[in-house]
Amino acid sequence: MKSNNLFLIGLDGAGKTTHAKKLIDKLTMQGKKTRYVYMRGYSRVFLAVPFLVISRLLGVTRVHVLEDGIKVSEYRFYTNKVFKTFWPFVSLIDSLLYSFIFFHLCSISYKGLTISDRSIVDTLVDIIADTQDCYFFKHYGRYFLNLIPKNSVVVLLDVDEKTAIKRKKDVLNLRYLKKRRAIYRKLADRYKWVIINTNTDFDIVHQKLLRVFD
Repeated sequence: MKSNNLFLIGLDGAGKTTHAKKLIDKLTMQGKKTRYVYMRGYSRVFLAVPFLVISRLLGVTRVHVLEDGIKVSEYRFYTNKVFKTFWPFVSLIDSLLYSFIFFHLCSISYKGLTISDRSIVDTLVDIIADTQDCYFFKHYGRYFLNLIPKNSVVVLLDVDEKTAIKRKKDVLNLRYLKKRRAIYRKLADRYKWVIINTNTDFDIVHQKLLRVFD
């Protein structure tokens, strides 16, 4: 499949980072030009920063300390009408700026394959889950998805929640994962994205990823 961008999406613990980096090593050995982009966190460096600070100060964001002492933030935007209304648009502006800089602008000089570990899709999933607002997706979700460059492939690395939480120690709870997995699968079914189950052997999953480019 000929494409300029591969977006690996899915739950924490699905294996996105590991598969992305191994895929880059494999394709580089084959003489193909590739680069790695990690979106999570870095897509919140513009308007989202002051917004999240205020959210923390007002108690809309709660910080939980897990058993291993790991701190995890829970964004409870659904509990506050103002935050529920404005968080999606703040995220959209930040995602627009990030996408323009790292995908659209870079595509002018870079002609190889870009493998994105997380993407606008993951941001959209988090927004739907954290605001519990399906109305937002119905009317505004397309604006996020339109930020995905043309000639891109989106692959959902799907994993069951119990396996995911065993792999990742910084996940809040199973409910957190179940909510997001349901949204991922609904989006993947609607837009006919590739779905690869990562509960199986790592090498089998990797071979399936390579076949995406056959």
